[in-house]
Amino acid sequence: DAGIREGDRVLAIDGEELGRFETVREVVGPLEGETVPVLLERGGERRTVDVTLRPFVSNGQEGCCLGISRGTAPEERLGVLEGAVRAPVEFVDITWTSAQALGRFFTPGGVTDFAGQVWDAREDRAARTGDPAPSRPSSGGSSSSSAADDAEPSENRLLSILGLVQIGSDVGKVDPSALIGIYALVNIFIGVFNLVPLLPFDGGHVAIAVYEKVQERRLRRRRYFADVARLLPLTMVVIGLLGALSLSTIYLDLTNAYPY
Repeated sequence: DAGIREGDRVLAIDGEELGRFETVREVVGPLEGETVPVLLERGGERRTVDVTLRPFVSNGQEGCCLGISRGTAPEERLGVLEGAVRAPVEFVDITWTSAQALGRFFTPGGVTDFAGQVWDAREDRAARTGDPAPSRPSSGGSSSSSAADDAEPSENRLLSILGLVQIGSDVGKVDPSALIGIYALVNIFIGVFNLVPLLPFDGGHVAIAVYEKVQERRLRRRRYFADVARLLPLTMVVIGLLGALSLSTIYLDLTNAYPY
């Protein structure tokens, strides 16, 4: 009774434990054509089977895999009261995760990493697909082998509408109901992003209102109005950066650099 069946949970390949699904590609890639032992779990029991890693072609691109996919989480049904308690907790968790992701992205290291992804997008795509890489002046020390090693998409980036549609399409084919969760995640993330205390975000208007209130109490005045026109140059810079960020994320998604 050999081979992998639907519902099996793959634990290790050729002795390499799989901490996450993305690890499969890293482990399997160099072993194409070989027969390797695969440790899996079936019906609560662990067993090892020998599997030959054969190449395949998907969407015009060659690859090597086991013919497995990321499993979906089991459905969980909640009562009305339990759902009413769980919903705020989940909302806080997602909001905090979104805030942490934005905090990591908008740091010197995060911005530098994102700029590197945009600059190397075409080379990374060529390294993943095996296509000839476009010519570009050498920076003085990089090699094709190192480019291939670093070709995995980074998770430190934002998705454009194109990337969201692609992910939604892939998820919808497996579990259409999961699209509701994606819709909620996107809206929470946009809400958190909109709280950045800079114009033209709503967070900027909130910051101005708080500043005016502080000035009223400090100056003992009934009403104080800040000169918002002075912030116009900064606002234009923010709009320009948002435009550049939008174009960059679209470019990354068009070069097939989805981070999953």
